[in-house]
Amino acid sequence: MPPEQAGFMVGALVGGLFAGLVCGALPLYVAEKRGRKGLGAFALVICVLSGMFLGCLLALPIALMFTFFFLAIGRSDRPGAPQPPPRPRLDECVRAVATPTDSQGLPRDVHSER
Repeated sequence: MPPEQAGFMVGALVGGLFAGLVCGALPLYVAEKRGRKGLGAFALVICVLSGMFLGCLLALPIALMFTFFFLAIGRSDRPGAPQPPPRPRLDECVRAVATPTDSQGLPRDVHSER
């Protein structure tokens, strides 16, 4: 590889890395403001890698996609935010399927009324 071509490749790689860092700063900032630091760091890494391939042509759309995603999912600690339903406790699950017992603690025969 001629030295001129090697210099161009290093310049393109460093320039793409810088473009990815600049583009990835936006989703990182939005994610940190929304309490999702891990997802923001993941978005930054993806933007840097995509910036090394195609520069801002790929890193900017990916950064915008991550930014809109973080804006859509909202904060995790916001009061009134939808929370997942509580998981049933084990004793509630067992009580729902328990069979009636007789005076000795043995299961009774359950007869259906047909």
